[in-house]
Amino acid sequence: KSRENQLLSRVVNVAEKQRLLCRLITKNTAIILDGKVSRNDSAQVKQELRESLRDFTYSRDFLFDQIHTPIFGTSADGLRVKRVISNARVYSKAIVAISNEVLKGDEELLRLNKAVYRNQLSYNQQNFQPLFEEASLLLDQIYNEKKNAAEEINKGKLISLILGLFCLLSLLLEPLIRN
Repeated sequence: KSRENQLLSRVVNVAEKQRLLCRLITKNTAIILDGKVSRNDSAQVKQELRESLRDFTYSRDFLFDQIHTPIFGTSADGLRVKRVISNARVYSKAIVAISNEVLKGDEELLRLNKAVYRNQLSYNQQNFQPLFEEASLLLDQIYNEKKNAAEEINKGKLISLILGLFCLLSLLLEPLIRN
């Protein structure tokens, strides 16, 4: 249970991180598309965007792998998380593709396709964010339910341990009381 809860906690954190990375990727891609920053700042923004894209892709793949583990089982919430993350994957792939295209594009290509990139990026972000908000809420709910179940199990173990110690103590004290 403890290992399962740790993994679920990590999944919850990664899902929250995905939402933040999506915003950061969108912001940095928009800055590059505007082209109103110095070369030095542009290089810094591009580097930050590359790192964000790498983290975003890694996290997306991690989440997609985790939703197929037994942690999510066949509960209604688990199935909803699987559906939501699977749906969000389409938008996240589009966000990554657009941002990579912007990173690799030359000034002329960016100038010609600026509006298309902006519209597509905005569309995909607007569809991705609500899905991951829902996924985060569901994951939090699943995590809290599993954590509460683990706490109940631990309480039961503690009570059993106390009763066992009481019984052991009574067995040890019985001969002393007889004498």
